[in-house]
Amino acid sequence: MLIGDELKVKSLTSFDRVAVVLVSTRNPLNIGAVARAMSNFGFSQLRLVNPYNPAFREAKSAVGASDLLAEAREYSSVAAAVADCALVVGTTAGRNRQLDLSHCDWVIQIPTAAKNPSMNLGQAVALCLYELARSVKPSGKIVSRTRARSSDLDRLTATLLDALETSGYLTTSNTRSEERVRLFVRGLGLSAKDSQTLTGMVRHMLWKMRQSG
Repeated sequence: MLIGDELKVKSLTSFDRVAVVLVSTRNPLNIGAVARAMSNFGFSQLRLVNPYNPAFREAKSAVGASDLLAEAREYSSVAAAVADCALVVGTTAGRNRQLDLSHCDWVIQIPTAAKNPSMNLGQAVALCLYELARSVKPSGKIVSRTRARSSDLDRLTATLLDALETSGYLTTSNTRSEERVRLFVRGLGLSAKDSQTLTGMVRHMLWKMRQSG
């Protein structure tokens, strides 16, 4: 599960800017349970990356949230699903999902018992959204952010990888290298302006390297 904070705000007095992103969810009932939890706490944006079963829109577990489920948007990749987000928070108990999580600015872990660490998806989403809902000020206002969008950071990551390969710092392009550079870039906490500036700097250096070569 990923939680994205959109850069463009429809209303500063609601949770419209917050999107819940589910990645490769297999059980339609779990998707329905997530929709119900979102409706319980006032969230409406559900995004799905490669859902296993297209019948999820008919899940009976989405009690009181059938409209939300019907309007859920589907994406072919995590990058596309969070492209317009300024802050991406991920949580998972699964293994071998490091590449998905490398799109996150933060990764949170729900403290569960070691004997049974994995929570039901609907429960995990409900817990995270409850914490978000109760952290909002009494006025209901959400402070606007100036963080760079996920798509801007992906653009910077691609440019930086290109420059590292051209300079010889990276000899081959592989998934592990891409993951490490993406995590590094997101760990900088760049603003939208700083991301654009840094991308421009790296592009100029890349142009210079190619000119001299």
